[in-house]
Amino acid sequence: MPGHRKMMHAQVGRRARERAAFDADHPSHDRAQGPSTASFTVRKITLSVPGAARRAPDSWIARRGRAMVRVIRGDTPMLWRVAAHSAVLVLTLGVLVVSRGPSFAAMRTESGGEDQIGLWARQATAFIPSPVLDTVAAGGNREANDDTRPGFVSPGAIAEADQSLLPWDKPEVHVLKYGDTLSSIAAAYGIEPLWLLWANPDIQKNPDNVALGTELTVLPMKAVVHIVKEGDTVASVAETYGASAEDIVTYAANGLAEGGALTAGARVIVPGGESDVRFPQPVVEMAPRSIPSWSQEVAGVPAVGSGSFGVAAYGRITSTFTRRHRAVDIANRTGTPIMSTDGGTVVVAGWYGWAGKAVKIDHGNGYVSLYAHMSSINVSPGQSVQRGQVLGGIGCTRGRGGYCSGPHLHLEIYFQGRPINPCSVGACY
Repeated sequence: MPGHRKMMHAQVGRRARERAAFDADHPSHDRAQGPSTASFTVRKITLSVPGAARRAPDSWIARRGRAMVRVIRGDTPMLWRVAAHSAVLVLTLGVLVVSRGPSFAAMRTESGGEDQIGLWARQATAFIPSPVLDTVAAGGNREANDDTRPGFVSPGAIAEADQSLLPWDKPEVHVLKYGDTLSSIAAAYGIEPLWLLWANPDIQKNPDNVALGTELTVLPMKAVVHIVKEGDTVASVAETYGASAEDIVTYAANGLAEGGALTAGARVIVPGGESDVRFPQPVVEMAPRSIPSWSQEVAGVPAVGSGSFGVAAYGRITSTFTRRHRAVDIANRTGTPIMSTDGGTVVVAGWYGWAGKAVKIDHGNGYVSLYAHMSSINVSPGQSVQRGQVLGGIGCTRGRGGYCSGPHLHLEIYFQGRPINPCSVGACY
């Protein structure tokens, strides 16, 4: 054993010398011995690499963002506590505001005992759309309307609607213009065509030929315009048309006082009255004549028309006279009578190319009329016809190159070989 200890001491001594020699050669080397630690100095070595970009220092926002992330990750319970405290604070403030406000019992006004809620409801029901409203105060002072909201009216103000948006209740004057017919005018004013005829005595003799520029009286209701004659009284006029004498006197447009006398030649409106005047009825032939399958124009001396045109057919105008459409289309049911617009001689009666079944009339005074797409024909070539005589029925026949989408009359009128608008000479209803 003593020899073994001696060997161990020798090895420890050799290792201590080797360590001392190593430390002398490497003074910066850190070598721990048990609990003691050798101190050393670290030199900072900077390497310069060409083209390398330096890392930008962190901004204040980035640092605060990372801090907030750390707070959220580590202190989530704290956020819940903040939210709970905020909710309690909001509820407390709400209770304080409600407790300091007026109660429903205290919201009663001194005027009439009406509560504030009732007043609000009444004002809400007084709303009128602003385009219709024209607010005027009792004395003409518009400032009486204290409510500045569009369409709302203050209590005590007088509200008047825009007259142009109200139903009309007094006579109107319509000037007949290009393309107008009695039926189209009546439809525009929402009345019956017969009412328009009764309101205009000057056109009753020839309602199918009214000149352009004629002023027509349009009444807002069923009424008759009577031209006063010598000896007429309000009572006699009312009895003639089955109306009330009181209605005649009280109608403002007449300008009559109670028991006022009528002046000869004056026009009096009879509200609710009815006249025996009717639109002229067409001449109807009972049986159609036989016609050839293809018609050629026949030569001869045509009968001379009067130059005053009547309605060719009753119906709805679906196509007017234009540069590309040198005619007027009048639609109605198949078989509706087609009348001659004036007297003349039939030069075509039968199949007429693109027009299908057609009738062509030479009126002998420079006018020629053509009636196309007919369903039946009641006349024959060379026959003389008079104004209003039935030529056939409305249909939808057509030949090659023709067009027809439904039963209608295609009406063309020529003067000295040039096409003219049939409605301008009174051939349209």
